[in-house]
Amino acid sequence: MEKAKGDRAKSTLAADVVASKAVMLPSEPTNHPDQGLVFNFFLFMAVFYHLAVTQLREYDDLPLSPAEFCDSGGKKPQPCRREDLIAFQLTCFIPLTTLAVLGLKNWASGQKLPLSPTERIYGCRPGERLILDITQAFQFWDLLMSMLIPHHRTPIMLVHHLLAFLVSWYASRYTTMLHYSVFFCAISEVSSVPLCFMDLNKIIGGYFEGWWVEAIKMSFVLLFFVFRVVLWMGKFTPRLFSDSIYCLELDTEVCRPGLSWHVKFFCAVCLVLGGLQLYWMGLIIQLALQEM
Repeated sequence: MEKAKGDRAKSTLAADVVASKAVMLPSEPTNHPDQGLVFNFFLFMAVFYHLAVTQLREYDDLPLSPAEFCDSGGKKPQPCRREDLIAFQLTCFIPLTTLAVLGLKNWASGQKLPLSPTERIYGCRPGERLILDITQAFQFWDLLMSMLIPHHRTPIMLVHHLLAFLVSWYASRYTTMLHYSVFFCAISEVSSVPLCFMDLNKIIGGYFEGWWVEAIKMSFVLLFFVFRVVLWMGKFTPRLFSDSIYCLELDTEVCRPGLSWHVKFFCAVCLVLGGLQLYWMGLIIQLALQEM
């Protein structure tokens, strides 16, 4: 009976993927062939950050940061120079923009999209591993920097970076959830690009001002709502759960021996991170109302 169940699962799996030539669906976990890109991109960010801090310290006209970013040592907070925070935002802008561009390019490339749940859960299309490699490097670097910089050392951000690193590493390592990782790890970062500029401008005391700054703020609110609330919670999360349930019922142990835990883990992380998106959306609305 168990053999018949396995045969039926394999037949269903084969029927699911026969229609799409753009998706590679290995019959067993596929190890990532090369982690060199992950290390190189991590090294690039580390070197860029160090050089940025060094150059900013030699810049005499660097705008002062507001007192909220300064360690007063028990005294009354005073504006100060925060080369580290400025360099952090400048460094983040590179991977965030890269991921956003690659994600949108992958989304609009015209490649044949996965047609079945098994393709979307276990398939692999060109360009998806590259996105995951950059995500791994960025999230691991961001996690380390968040632990070193007190201003970023908050439980929410540490958990966020740790979970994002783990799911991107597991997805690339075992070739699962690559289709969904393109959205959650790359396309959703479209909203992070204007946020990066907003954070930078806040750190340097609102040095940049004008209608275009307000336009960037409004674009951030709109992009965050569209990508991280409507699409994240309204489209991709429900479909992720539907596809995952389908594959688990199909018997994941036949499709990908030993990896049913990863499907469940990815879904759990998606819920946690989705909850954070709603929490942040609430804060954005609250701040917007205060400025009105």
